[in-house]
Parts: sequence; structure tokens; C-alpha cells
Amino acid sequence: MFASGGTVGQNCNVWEVYWASDSYLSVLKALLHASVACRKKLFIDWVPACDLENSTAEQNLEAHATAWTLSKGADGVLVPGGFGDRGIAVIEFARFVLGLKDANSTEFDPSTKNPV
Repeated sequence: MFASGGTVGQNCNVWEVYWASDSYLSVLKALLHASVACRKKLFIDWVPACDLENSTAEQNLEAHATAWTLSKGADGVLVPGGFGDRGIAVIEFARFVLGLKDANSTEFDPSTKNPV
């Protein structure tokens, strides 16, 4: 059995992800431990958050299409917190794409019923 996951991060190229890997180390370890507990082999596709933005489609259609294809094809998508304005984008996505009308960050609303 396999599980594929997309990890959307603020780093916009593979070298930045490599050099910032310490930032994602705890995320990677958590995903690995979860996959072992579920007896699944984990595959991670790194998706730069900037490639999902409409402005990327205007500048680099292939990167934009690839990012969306990877995100849509994953069994799950993890968006690590703590990256400023893009955190707001996660809330908007949850509200308007996923239909979770009351989605919010616990930073803004500690009692939200749909934390993202």
C-alpha cells in the first residue's frame, strides 16, 4: 500500500527546499512516523506555494499546471503553518473551495470548529 502526499511550502525552488530542509525536518519525521504506523510507503511531492498562484500561470504555465496536478493527485496535502500571508490563503481555500464556511486559524480564533 502506498500513500502519496503533497507538501506545499513557501520555498519556490528545489534548492531552497534542500537548504531549508531543517525547517521541514519535524514535518518529514511526523509524516514518516505516521506512514510507518499505517503500514504505508510514503511518497512526498514538494509543491512550491508560489507555483499555485495565478501569477505563476502567466509567467510559467508548465510549473503552474504541474503544481496543481501534483496537489490534486495526492492522497493528502499538508500545508505547514507559519508563512504569513499565505496562511490567509489556506483559510480562503478551506472556506471557498472546500466549503468549510467557518474555517479559520487557531491564531485568529482559538475556538474555530474547522482549524486549518
